[in-house]
Amino acid sequence: MVGGAHPANQPAVLHWFVMKTKKKQQSEDGSLKVKHWDNILKLYRACLKNASDLADEAELLCENCRYARAMALALFAIEEIGKSQIVADFFNDMVSNSEMEEAFKKHEIKSAYNFRKFVLDNMTIEYNPSDGKEYHKTRMEALYVDYLDGYKPQEPENFFTKEHVSKIIDSVRKEINDISLMEVLTERIGSKSFMK
Repeated sequence: MVGGAHPANQPAVLHWFVMKTKKKQQSEDGSLKVKHWDNILKLYRACLKNASDLADEAELLCENCRYARAMALALFAIEEIGKSQIVADFFNDMVSNSEMEEAFKKHEIKSAYNFRKFVLDNMTIEYNPSDGKEYHKTRMEALYVDYLDGYKPQEPENFFTKEHVSKIIDSVRKEINDISLMEVLTERIGSKSFMK
């Protein structure tokens, strides 16, 4: 007994290996087969590397005053970071097969997973795909001409500033660095690296 308290009155020891998304908790998915572990880890690393490469290229565009296209690449980098975390959590048996597949098809899910929350009372990883819609909308604005009232053109190059784009690129770099640091410190990947 600690401090005279009965063990039943002590906080439960949290076992992070049981934390899963709602879809994973409700699915009949089995665990990832050992024969796929190496490829899934390579896929995770490829997603993170691609996110870093996209940030590098966004920075080059920003330095050359191509702010709209720089914004688009920076937002793609955010999606790749989210995808890397879904892949890592799939490896850790925390997301379902369908979520893993969606990570390679649906833009909003990749962005939204960056804002996942860990709900301790029911041991759930929660995220809302609609949280990624604003990123998708902004990326579309960075790539395509649209029109306003009276059919006035809204051109991508007039919509973004160097300061705004630089802030997004910096946040992408920080996220990649935080993920890499936690991976080294905890010897884990994905959500588990932030929970040890």
